[in-house]
Amino acid sequence: MKRLVVAFDIERSGGTTEYDTLAIGAVCMNEKFEELDRYYCNCYFPDQTVFEPRCIKEFWSQHPDILTSLTYTGHLTKTEREAEMIHGFHAFRQKWEQYAAQNSYGYYLVSDNNVYDGAFVNHLMAKHMSHTLPLPYTALTQTYETFFETYSMTKGLLLAHGIMADWGLTGHLAKL
Repeated sequence: MKRLVVAFDIERSGGTTEYDTLAIGAVCMNEKFEELDRYYCNCYFPDQTVFEPRCIKEFWSQHPDILTSLTYTGHLTKTEREAEMIHGFHAFRQKWEQYAAQNSYGYYLVSDNNVYDGAFVNHLMAKHMSHTLPLPYTALTQTYETFFETYSMTKGLLLAHGIMADWGLTGHLAKL
C-alpha cells in the first residue's frame, strides 16, 4: 500500500498558552521518503514575543541564529499572522489527506511530540478556527484518527539496543 506521512513541528517561546508560537513547519513524504511538499510559517515578533525564562535560557539563547530566522517581517499583526499560520497548516494537512483518500493511500499524521505539538496546534485552532475539531481529528472529514509520535519510538529503538539517552538522540541514531 502506498503511504503519505505529514510530519510537523511547532516552535514555541514557552510551554504554556501564555507564551507564543514562533513557527509551524510541516512536510509531506511518501513511503520512499521522498519529499512531496512542505509548509512553513514563522511568527516571531521580537518586540512582542514573551519568553518563558527557562525556555530562553536553556534553548533560544543558545540558538540565536535559529530564533532570528523565525522573525516575521510582513505587514500583519501578531494575531493576524498567528491566524494565517494555523489556517495554512490546516489547509496543508487537508490537501494531503484529500490526496491520500482520492488515491487510496494510507495517511499518517506525525509529530516528534504529539502531546506538546498537538496541544499547541489545538490551542491555535480553538482560538482561530473554533468550527474545527482538534487533533487527532482529520482536517478533511473531521473523523477521529491516530496521531503518531516519533520521540517515544526513537527512545524505544535506542533502548532496545542498550543506548540510554535523554539528549543527542540524532547522534545515537546515526551511530546505530
